[in-house]
Amino acid sequence: MSRILRITLAMLAPAVLVILFAIATYKPGPPGQAEALVYDYLRYRDSTSQPTTTVQQIVEANRPGNLMLPLSKATFGNGIYWTTIIDTTSSGVTPFPTATPWFSEFSAGGSTPWAGGSSTGGSGLRSLPFPPAEVWCVVVRRADQALPGLVFLAQHQDLYYTEWIVHEPTAQTLPELNASLAAVGCEVTLKP
Repeated sequence: MSRILRITLAMLAPAVLVILFAIATYKPGPPGQAEALVYDYLRYRDSTSQPTTTVQQIVEANRPGNLMLPLSKATFGNGIYWTTIIDTTSSGVTPFPTATPWFSEFSAGGSTPWAGGSSTGGSGLRSLPFPPAEVWCVVVRRADQALPGLVFLAQHQDLYYTEWIVHEPTAQTLPELNASLAAVGCEVTLKP
């Protein structure tokens, strides 16, 4: 009996070490590449004015399926698969030349928002699939503003591709922003 016990303990020790290592190195929050996209977005936003913007809090949404098109005003990303208003690539931040607003194309079941592109060819960019699979609420604060800001970091996916996209909310006032947070299930309240 003691031989079986020794063999079992010898087999369990490495498994316990692996589990302890995984627990010790676990970092809650969105993946690093998604968090980097938020900072790319903030650099883009700060490039139009002097004040710096900082991330105050990142909270996971309990109801990511509630982040639908009416809650999103503008989108920012660095991928090549889906259409975003602003492309935050490492080579610089450049807005896509838009011929029509992307949301009218999306709501019409259409293609990419600029001339020459289509959902099946041309530039290869497609409309964002809603709802996203995962959403994080990012509370930001600009040095020159008393009220905090909010963006949504969302993971959009289809059968072939997954990409993180930053969404600016359509809400502008503090009560509207708090309602948006509640709608997607982020347990945070914005205060002045």
